[in-house]
Amino acid sequence: MGMERFLYTECNVFAMVVLFLMYHGRKREFLTKDQILFNQVIISTMLVLALDAATWIINGEVFPHAQLVGYVINWLFWLASMIPCYLGFLFGYYKVHHRMGRRLCLIAAIPVFIALVLLITNPVNGWIFTVSEANVYHRGPFFYAVGMLPFAHIVAAEMVVAGKFRRVPRYERSSYELMAAILLFPVVGCIIQTMFYGTSTIWLCMTVDVMVFYIYLQNDNISMDFLTRLNNRRRFDNYAKLRCEEMKDDDNLFLIMIDINNFKSINDTYGHAEGDSALAMTAMALRQAAASRRAFLARIGGDEFAMIMENTEAQKVEAMIRKIRRCMDHENSGSGKAYTVSLAIGYAGMQGKDQMKFDRLFTLADARMYADKRKFR
Repeated sequence: MGMERFLYTECNVFAMVVLFLMYHGRKREFLTKDQILFNQVIISTMLVLALDAATWIINGEVFPHAQLVGYVINWLFWLASMIPCYLGFLFGYYKVHHRMGRRLCLIAAIPVFIALVLLITNPVNGWIFTVSEANVYHRGPFFYAVGMLPFAHIVAAEMVVAGKFRRVPRYERSSYELMAAILLFPVVGCIIQTMFYGTSTIWLCMTVDVMVFYIYLQNDNISMDFLTRLNNRRRFDNYAKLRCEEMKDDDNLFLIMIDINNFKSINDTYGHAEGDSALAMTAMALRQAAASRRAFLARIGGDEFAMIMENTEAQKVEAMIRKIRRCMDHENSGSGKAYTVSLAIGYAGMQGKDQMKFDRLFTLADARMYADKRKFR
C-alpha cells in the first residue's frame, strides 16, 4: 500500500475510533427522537468511513475476483454516502421544529432514491464510476452530479435553520448561527476533494461536523430545560451574574418574573400531563412575546419563568408584559383545553450607576409577582 493510501486509511480509522467513543459514551436508554437520529448519524458516518477506507485499501490490488470485490465495495460506499446527510437533515429539522412527519421523510429521501436508481444502472452505463480489470477505480461522466446529491440535504438544512433564525429572539440566534456554520464543513471538504483528485476530505470534514454537533448538544443539554426548551435555572443564574458584572453606569437591566396561577389545581384536576402542557403553552407565549426583542427567557423552577431585558425603558417593559398576556390569551384560545392558563407577572429594574445585587432585584420582582397573584385570587 502506498504512503498516500496508508495516510488516508489511517485518518479514516482514527475518525471511526473517535465516533465510536462518542457513540459508546451516549446512554441509549430513554432517548428522545433527536438523540436517536443523532446516534444514527454517528453510526452511518462510521459505516461510510469504513467503506471509504476499504476502497483505498483495495484499489489497484490484484487477487482472485479483485475487480468484482472492488466494484462491490465502491458501490456500497456510494450508496452509504447518501445516508448520513439524509439523517443529518432529519435531525436538524427535528431539532429546529420539534416534529417530523412521514411525508417529510419521504420527500427528503428523494435524492437517496435517485442515487439508488443510478447505482443500479451503473454496471451497464458506468455513469458514476468504473473499476478496470486491474482493479483501479475511475470516475464516471456523472460523478460530480451524483456526488452533489447528498449536499441537497445540507442546502435544505441551511434553509430550515435560516427560516428559524428569522423567527427566534435575538439571544437564541447564536445557536442557529453555529448550526449554519457547522453544516458548511462537509461542503468545504467536498470542494477540496473535487479540486484535488485523489484526496479524501469529505468524510473527515463530516466527522468534524458530527464532533462539533456532539459538543453543541452536550452544552445544550446542560443549559436547556427539557420540557419547555427554554434556558434552565443554571444558565439563568450564570447569565444574570455575567450581565450584572458587565453593567456600566448608563446601562440598566429589568427582570420580569412570571408564574402560572392555580397551577397546582391544573395538576390535581387534569393530571400532570396537562400540567406539562400548561408549562409548554406558557413557554410558547413567552417566545412569541419576545420574538422581536432582545430578551433572555428561562424556566427557573416549577411553574416559574423569568425574562431579562436590558437597556430599555420601564414603559417598554410594561408593554412587554401586556404582550405576554395577549400571547397567553392566544395560546388559550387555540388550545382546546378545559382550563385556561393565567399568569401572575411582576418586574423590577436597576441602573448601573446605583447597582444592587441581583438577589435583591430578584426578591423585588418576585414580591411584585406575588402581589399580582393575590389580585387574581
